[in-house]
Amino acid sequence: MSYIQIPDYAFESIINSLQQGYDVCVGVDYSSNDTEKRPEYATGYSRATMRDAIERLKQYQENSN
Repeated sequence: MSYIQIPDYAFESIINSLQQGYDVCVGVDYSSNDTEKRPEYATGYSRATMRDAIERLKQYQENSN
């Protein structure tokens, strides 16, 4: 089994980003007119958050090979 090293600051940043995406999804209010509480916003925000996490983790994976 091999391991990939990720600096603490990068790991914490990825976790914080994913947590923010989760929080946006939890805050969805289907009856709200507030853009940041709409399901469409949460979908886009969470998609971007996950894409960013994947790209950042792939960089560490590629650098370890």
